[in-house]
Amino acid sequence: MKLTDLVAEYRSLFEPEQEKYYDFYRNLPFKKAIELAFKSEYQGKIHGHQCRIGRRKLNEVADMALQKIDINNIKSFNEFDKIYQFVEDISNSGIGPLAKYDFSLRIAVHCQVMIDKVYCHAGTTYGARALGIKVDDGDKLNSQVFPKPLNQMRADHIENFLCIYKDRLKGLNRIVRCL
Repeated sequence: MKLTDLVAEYRSLFEPEQEKYYDFYRNLPFKKAIELAFKSEYQGKIHGHQCRIGRRKLNEVADMALQKIDINNIKSFNEFDKIYQFVEDISNSGIGPLAKYDFSLRIAVHCQVMIDKVYCHAGTTYGARALGIKVDDGDKLNSQVFPKPLNQMRADHIENFLCIYKDRLKGLNRIVRCL
């Protein structure tokens, strides 16, 4: 299978579901979006990425976020890095980089802020490495460092793709390096 096949598969199977997920957060009132972003709730369930954190901890972080939200925060939520910084300031021990990214992504989606970099953490880092890209957890990569057709996707979908397909990308390493 080629990278183009995997990207086509992602766009067919996963991208529509991810956009439905985004629509859920887009259509909430602002404070409810913040609350559920930190609680990691979608359709009454905790997102799989955050289930090990536990509902009690997620509720605590959501409460802290709601206490810190004011009109100034709303106006400053015009760039993903600013949203991510807000999330980092709220999140305390027990909240890792993947959860912080996920919280930030949900808020960014609600605020209609585009993510312009691929944030590397957990599976995303492994997926990028499988493509032969030298990357460490915590790196932020421009979409153009990825091979076509992956680099033609939005950064949030590249991140999702890399996480989902990290194991299947390992066999493509030789092929991608030759492009």
